[in-house]
Amino acid sequence: MRQLLVAAAASAFALLTVRCGSSPAGTGAVAPPADAGGGNSPDAGPAVDDGGSPIDAGGAPSADGGGGIDAGGDLDAGGAPGADGGGGTAGPDGGTAASECDGLMPDPGAKFLWISPPSSACGSQASSDYAGHFALGSQHNPLEFEWATYDAEGNRLGGFSSTGRIIPRDSGFQTLGIWTGAGAPMDLWHMWTRAPDGSGPSRSVGSDACGASIYPAATGGSIVLSMCGSLRGVTHLMRFDDAGELLYNSSVDAYPSDAAEGDASGAALVIARGDAVTGFRKTDLVGRWLNSDGSKMTDWLLLTSDDSSPMWMRALIDGGVAARQGDRWRMVVPAGHGASDPPDWLSGRTATDLHVIRGNRGYAFTTTSGEEVEVVTPSGKSCGKFQAGGSHVQIGGDGTVIALSGTCKRTVWPRLLGVR
Repeated sequence: MRQLLVAAAASAFALLTVRCGSSPAGTGAVAPPADAGGGNSPDAGPAVDDGGSPIDAGGAPSADGGGGIDAGGDLDAGGAPGADGGGGTAGPDGGTAASECDGLMPDPGAKFLWISPPSSACGSQASSDYAGHFALGSQHNPLEFEWATYDAEGNRLGGFSSTGRIIPRDSGFQTLGIWTGAGAPMDLWHMWTRAPDGSGPSRSVGSDACGASIYPAATGGSIVLSMCGSLRGVTHLMRFDDAGELLYNSSVDAYPSDAAEGDASGAALVIARGDAVTGFRKTDLVGRWLNSDGSKMTDWLLLTSDDSSPMWMRALIDGGVAARQGDRWRMVVPAGHGASDPPDWLSGRTATDLHVIRGNRGYAFTTTSGEEVEVVTPSGKSCGKFQAGGSHVQIGGDGTVIALSGTCKRTVWPRLLGVR
């Protein structure tokens, strides 16, 4: 039974959303020395760029120690760089007018850390909270993750395990996991509210008759789904605030489901397969909006008749969510409504992930294999691109940018795209 439930839970880890957060300018693109040992081990301090690293003329730091970040153009008082590397627009007096891009690109001279986490956390997973602590992790199987945590200076704080993704808190993380204490296995699924070092309490969110999954909420905290029964079973949707307090426990008549909170008002969208809901076809994917108190905002709505690939969701700055299937951003879903075509600036950026940055003032696009990060305004205007110093680039809650720059080594840019 437990193996069946774990497999069912694994099928629910399909969707993600994100909530959003220098140093003196250097004289050139200075990277950490190639022989610095790759950052910090449990008994050593982090390898930090001693010079004025980066965001100027070169490419990003790489595993061989070369380069800085190319900001896509001059970062000067004349305005942020555009997609072609130019500055701001000319004003009527011949000066430079304010640009949508002002303040979105990385600061010249930002510094990075090189860190090699312990072998248990040696992988491509990464996140950060809203206080500057970051977590580096490894996925050991479809459900089991191991994490090592650090402060913004790269000092090791602790670690923990999780079932699936971790959710940034104001300080620390929320995680889902399998409980092995009193009451197990009838009391199987717990949600932990962790401090940056991994310590913290947990609470029960499901029995061994259910699967479970966790998702970030756009307004902070998390959404936990406890999926009980068969195809036409019941999914309990529990909304927790940043401190781990239960805000509501609602339910929908479908299984399996996925969810995302995609609106500043706290509205949440739940996703299900069409054959889990009466009146829809097997190949349909359907959604239902809930209000901020867990009450039903809409009935089930058809999102797409093509369920050939999983749907991944990201919260949008102006409300609602963007949904990607395969390499394509297929739709946007405004709160309280069904799906509509995505804007050109979104649909044209294939094979990318979308992150909200600068405290809801902009977006960053990343890819799994590439080092390049593109910074974009809420209206879709490109402000420029830079190299993050490795692949599998991820951006945490406070705007920390983390890339995999070797088999295990990470390039970490604390608060690079955070609130100024």
